[in-house]
Amino acid sequence: MQNGEPNIYSGLATLRNGESTLRWQRAGMFLAFNVVAWPIEFDPTFSGEFHFVLSIVGFVLSMAWITLNARAQSMMQFWDTKLSELELLDTGTNEARVKVFSDPKLHAGIFTFHHVLLILSLGSFGSWFAQLIHLSPLSYEEIVQTIKQLFN
Repeated sequence: MQNGEPNIYSGLATLRNGESTLRWQRAGMFLAFNVVAWPIEFDPTFSGEFHFVLSIVGFVLSMAWITLNARAQSMMQFWDTKLSELELLDTGTNEARVKVFSDPKLHAGIFTFHHVLLILSLGSFGSWFAQLIHLSPLSYEEIVQTIKQLFN
């Protein structure tokens, strides 16, 4: 790397690592909500209206978790791509002297942390959605009709 490129590389690596840290922290917050909310959801001492509102909140938060996971993954891929491009500038060829982000082994794993978060967030979404439907004051037919109206 020449001129200011090492500084750019360092800055991009810092941004990427910050995004990775934020993803861990968000996952912890969403998991903490689910760990606290699910026992409350099945506690019979709370009213049906409370359970319904809690299931709406859980549903909305699980949708946000899925969206944030997708966005975080796209940002991580963006930073990885830019960092690997800078590594390839190192020698002026298509081969870097030191491969970190340009190394194919970085993304060679079949089952990554992103997949774990995706499974957890989709599971949370599905379970809150099922609970929301179960507690809904509308009948199944009314729910289906409402959903059809939304998409027509």
